[in-house]
Amino acid sequence: MNNTLLLILILSTLLYGCAEANTSKNSQYVTLRYDPMQCRNTPWSAWATNGNVTFTKPPSPSELMMTYYNDNYNVKIYSYKEIKRNEATCQACDICPKNYYIIVNVSDTDMQKMIGMGWKE
Repeated sequence: MNNTLLLILILSTLLYGCAEANTSKNSQYVTLRYDPMQCRNTPWSAWATNGNVTFTKPPSPSELMMTYYNDNYNVKIYSYKEIKRNEATCQACDICPKNYYIIVNVSDTDMQKMIGMGWKE
């Protein structure tokens, strides 16, 4: 009986310690927003258009963006959502945003890198 209690205590301590170690290494995710502008390609579209990458099949918008940030900046995009704007947008180049914006989740350790590339909190 005492050996069983001792074994349970040891296993509980080990399991709790492993759980603590794993959670401390996990980073948190942050949500960022990108507003594409009229008459401008997004950086990932320009990258693909300039022939800097080859795909075996045409990528979806999210696949293209995720590949761009992963390959060029070592940033993993965990989720991607393109959201249509509810308000009217103007058509002026470089002044007006397109009729959608993009929301992504990235690791909090990559947040400043993404903000430096035009993303917003």
